[in-house]
Order: sequence, then structure tokens, then C-alpha cells
Amino acid sequence: MALFQFNGRIIPYKIQLAPFAFDLVLLQGSKFTGDFWRPVLQDMEKRTNSGGRLLTCDWADQALDDKRVTEDFVKLLQTLSLTSVRVVAFDDAVELVAEAQLLVPGLFDKTLFFPEGGPKGDELTRAVRELCHLEA
Repeated sequence: MALFQFNGRIIPYKIQLAPFAFDLVLLQGSKFTGDFWRPVLQDMEKRTNSGGRLLTCDWADQALDDKRVTEDFVKLLQTLSLTSVRVVAFDDAVELVAEAQLLVPGLFDKTLFFPEGGPKGDELTRAVRELCHLEA
């Protein structure tokens, strides 16, 4: 786990090499922890790296307004120099990504949104594989 410090705020994040040539951001809803993505991350770790990166982060902060949270999230992505970014957003993280797209048009190449509920475990892993065009 690494820490991004910006404007008095600290955002914990994890970044690892990925089996595709683009960058992928996985954002769980604020009521979930980073363990939410464990099945997806375990699936990715079994594959050969291809130059892309996979990012998960604890983006939520109840003490801040939505605009500030979005600005901090965008700054994290820009600081890490993520390119050709795809994002999977779950629950209230969908709103964050939508706001980030308004703030910086073209920030994401592709998005996969699950605004309420959505797949978990193996079904979520399968959905992420399809977004990334990976074989089962």
C-alpha cells in the first residue's frame, strides 16, 4: 500500500503491474474496503504482465465535499501518469468517476459502471476480464 498526499489529504492506494497494455482503475463504493477487489486482483496476479498498471484506492472522505474528493482523485491519477485509462466503478464510486469525466473530459477511455448492486466475486472478475479483453 502506498500513500498519496495532496492538499492536506492522504489517499491510500495500491498499484501493480497488469496483464494488458493500458491502465485500469478499480473503485469500490465507500461502504466497501479494498478487499472487495480481491478476486479480481488474484485473477490478474496469475497472468503475465504486459506493461499496464492496475490501481485501487480508498478515495472516499466523508469530511470533504464531492468536488474536493473528485479533484483529489483526478490529481492522484495525473500524478501517477496513468494513460489509456479504463475504470470499473461500483456503487457511489460511479458518481466520482462521472464527476471526474466532467472535470477532465477524455480522462477515461472506457468505463464500466455498477451504480447499485452488481456482480461480486467470480461474476465481477468475469466482467473485468471482458472489459480488459482477457481470456478466462
